Amino acid sequence: LRTSKVAGVEDMRLQALSTDVLHWLGVKRIATWVSMSNLKSEAVRAAGIAIAGQQEIFADKVPARAQVELGAKRASGYFAEVC
Repeated sequence: LRTSKVAGVEDMRLQALSTDVLHWLGVKRIATWVSMSNLKSEAVRAAGIAIAGQQEIFADKVPARAQVELGAKRASGYFAEVC
């Protein structure tokens, strides 16, 4: 939903499938989840993997050309402290 508001297209990724690799690796707990997507962190938690804290993507790691998109995502509530 948020991606469609920001980018004008629907995000078709299935976040729940991303947890398969974490289970395969034996991950039970993540100390710091670095992501701006609450959809991703919610999928990980729903799969039974604990997340101690979520950190927004570090500003110095985001290219200047992506700042407009990230600003729009922040304004729409794409990332909010959940832990």
